[in-house]
Amino acid sequence: MYHNAVTRCHFALLSAIALVAIVSATAAAAQERELLVPRPQSEMTIAQLSEEVYDEVKSLHAFEAMPLPDSPERRRTLEIRLDEKTINLLKNIMSLSQRVLTKPEDAPERATLRQLVQARGIEIEQTLILRFTSLTERLNQSLARQASLSGAALLSEESLGELLDGQRLQYLSLASDLTLLMKTLELEETDLRKKVISTLTYFGDEMLGLVHLHRHGLSMLSARSAADGTDADLLQAARFESERLELATKRLRKVVTQLELLGGDTLEMRRTLIEERRGLALTLVDTAVINVLYAEISGEVRDWLSVRGIGAAISFVLFVVIVILSRALSRIAKRLTARALKNAEESVSQLLRETLISMAGTVVFLIGMLVALSQIGISVTPLIAGLGVIGFIVGFALQDTLANFASGAMILAYRPFDTGDFISAADVEGEVRKMNLVNTTIVTVDNRVLIIPNSKIWGGVIMNFTGQHLRRTDVIYGVSYSEDLDHVQRVLEELIAADERFLTTPPPIVRVKHFGDSSIDFMVRAYVRTEQFWETLWALNKSVKQRFDAEGISIPFPQRDVHMLTASEPPAKRSGEEPA
Repeated sequence: MYHNAVTRCHFALLSAIALVAIVSATAAAAQERELLVPRPQSEMTIAQLSEEVYDEVKSLHAFEAMPLPDSPERRRTLEIRLDEKTINLLKNIMSLSQRVLTKPEDAPERATLRQLVQARGIEIEQTLILRFTSLTERLNQSLARQASLSGAALLSEESLGELLDGQRLQYLSLASDLTLLMKTLELEETDLRKKVISTLTYFGDEMLGLVHLHRHGLSMLSARSAADGTDADLLQAARFESERLELATKRLRKVVTQLELLGGDTLEMRRTLIEERRGLALTLVDTAVINVLYAEISGEVRDWLSVRGIGAAISFVLFVVIVILSRALSRIAKRLTARALKNAEESVSQLLRETLISMAGTVVFLIGMLVALSQIGISVTPLIAGLGVIGFIVGFALQDTLANFASGAMILAYRPFDTGDFISAADVEGEVRKMNLVNTTIVTVDNRVLIIPNSKIWGGVIMNFTGQHLRRTDVIYGVSYSEDLDHVQRVLEELIAADERFLTTPPPIVRVKHFGDSSIDFMVRAYVRTEQFWETLWALNKSVKQRFDAEGISIPFPQRDVHMLTASEPPAKRSGEEPA
């Protein structure tokens, strides 16, 4: 049988290598065999490791001696297990060889190892090549079967293919280790190194093809999922391509590592790894790849400049010129809008004027930017569609801001106040300094600056103290019940007439309003200009007090008489009642 012939080729060599190390420490090996728990290879002595290799050789020989079953599925399973045992054995042999190489140069074990590798190296090389060839044939058969399978059977066959491909790479790594071992022992390894480099390069090219294939598949699936991101089949296919791309990249990285140890050419492979942004860890500065990439990019730039350089330069100049013109036109639009609104001072509020002027300049500039972008080849249609989608999404996230925006638009439309007005809104009193579509800035009488959302203002009562050109004073003055009412009314009328700030139209009114608990209240109503309201009111209050004092008119105020009674007085009298 084929596998038996292969094992017989290297069985003698493997046994001899194991026996070489056993000679140096037979006692230690005997003690180790008594242990029940296996130890890691890093903690084993050479004798212990050689004993383990010897046992594995016998186990592999016994396994190969068994006939293969007729069932194709069972045959494939046993072949996979055979490769696993062979790979594990070869790894232990390489590990044992490395341990022997740690001994001094004049150690007899090193000389014996060199003789055995020189005598049997070709047989190990043939074993590796034959096993790699066998795996390649079985992998091709598996790939052929996958074309006619589906569902769970396809997944099982794909798993088998991935396993076989991984074992191929392990055999290549072992061949690379054998080459390096022969180089260390100063044996002729040129032919073997060439074969290993050639096979590794072929395997790396295969991985390169898989990387490019799965990368292209991912790009196509991404383009389709952009149109329909809810398709479950597309998402599943994208996950499949991503997993395969990651696996191919991982194996390509291992091939690059082995080729670099052997001195092979890995430039194209490293470049692909860098493009995938997974190979940057190979080296901090990969000068060869950087030089190639720089040369390619430079060539592409030169070709692009030679073909489209003049057109691109003209487009860029037009872009800059249109942006500058748009900026200038936006300023002109602002000035024209301001001039057009000058004749509409009564019908258009200052807030609305400022908003319209700002919007006019912004709209003109945005139109200019869209024209400028079209000059450099940027399509504005997707931008406009994207703005619509973004606006729809942002609308949900900024509901409160949109409510303020709507309230600001209503304030601008109905004009309940203007900049400079003194208002009371949202439980705040102050002068309106500025307003936009989102909030209003109010400065209180104690010089505090408040920024209030427009929704708070529009959603409540708005009291505008300076919304009209004229404002009426409603003042109450109380006099004693003993005063001459006609005389008091005449004095108040004279005081109003003496102050020129009080308007004669509408005429002022001085009347007796009502009888209070301790005074007769006179009501004074007179109109003044809004900007003179507070100064006029404060002056009137001062003049009334001074004139009342001069005329002997008393201004009563609530008083309380407290009577102190002695304890000898009877309770009835104490309470103000007549005695019985």
